[in-house]
Amino acid sequence: MKYLILDDLNSFECIGAKCSYTCCKDWKISVDSASERFYRNVSGKFGEELKNVIIDKEGNSYFQLNEGRCPFLNEDSLCDIYIHLGADHLCDTCKVYPRRNWVYGDLTFVGKAISCPEVARILFESAAPLPFGFSEDVSVSNEDVDWTVFNLYVKGMTTSIEILQNHELDFTVRMRAVLLFNYYFEKYLNSDNDCTELFDMFSSADSILVLTEKLNHLNTNYDSRITLFLSVAQNISEILDNKPIIEYVSFGVNYLQNPKENAGLKIEQFWSDKNCLENKIDMDHIHEQYGVYYISMYYMNFFKDKQPYKFMVQFFTLFYLQNCFEAFVYNKNMENLALNDLIEIYTKTARTYEHSSENKNMETTFSVLEKNEMTSLAFLMSLV
Repeated sequence: MKYLILDDLNSFECIGAKCSYTCCKDWKISVDSASERFYRNVSGKFGEELKNVIIDKEGNSYFQLNEGRCPFLNEDSLCDIYIHLGADHLCDTCKVYPRRNWVYGDLTFVGKAISCPEVARILFESAAPLPFGFSEDVSVSNEDVDWTVFNLYVKGMTTSIEILQNHELDFTVRMRAVLLFNYYFEKYLNSDNDCTELFDMFSSADSILVLTEKLNHLNTNYDSRITLFLSVAQNISEILDNKPIIEYVSFGVNYLQNPKENAGLKIEQFWSDKNCLENKIDMDHIHEQYGVYYISMYYMNFFKDKQPYKFMVQFFTLFYLQNCFEAFVYNKNMENLALNDLIEIYTKTARTYEHSSENKNMETTFSVLEKNEMTSLAFLMSLV
């Protein structure tokens, strides 16, 4: 088995009560069967507290939240289970999070979720290009895999990451190139054509510039970003557990509808002027790190269906939805956007989308965009 690891995130350590947005509230906390059996056998007052808050829902066990908070998150924002029973007796959800592993073919992807603010901070403060570690052991995958497609798909993922990390190119060019590559990659996969030529075409800055030169006439259409946001906002009730992002959606809708705000001009100024932030945050760096993180974590989800372009639609949707949130917060804060604001935006969006059961929220959003003819290459290019 081979292991692909985002190295910089290995420095993660939970900061406990210092966390700005604790993982112990605002979402369901599942309790695995082994932990439940142990909790039900804990004696005394604390044992009774445990038994009283474990609930069953559709065959799965959860802690019953108290006004959105885990019942064991105490007034000091520390975990009473950890305090009373020790780290070994945390349920699997709390023991493992934010660490996440996926196995595809003979490759295990080892990462951490930016739904944790500390992971997001490490990601955004790490130097680019974000390094990957690689290791291998003697274990063997038993998964039934089309190895030809699998190996091509891994190459598609690494090519996408290399494009985003190519600092010889402007970030706008990189985003257009990664979209264009995956648009054609999906066509190649489904026609059984040899992909070697395609990989070669996107292998260097010079060849990418030649390919994207034909797109130079396309100016960024900021209205497209707003249209994307409003389409999601109008269907926000269909997004399950949308509490983390609802504040951004509500503020954005009200802000755009208020004629006194001159919102369109202010938002366009934020997006077009890379020097508008007084604290000199490098937004291209933030966006590159997020893109590399998201591709490395979720690109392979689509390999069995051979749909790298559909993955790109979902990636671009979240990317530019968060771009809108950035612009809203910047204007809400009187033209100020701090790193902590960015961490909160990306953390809350991840909690809404990346932890949705069976990817339901992303699929719901994709359906909305598809219905509104917003999944085409032309529309996505207009966002960039």
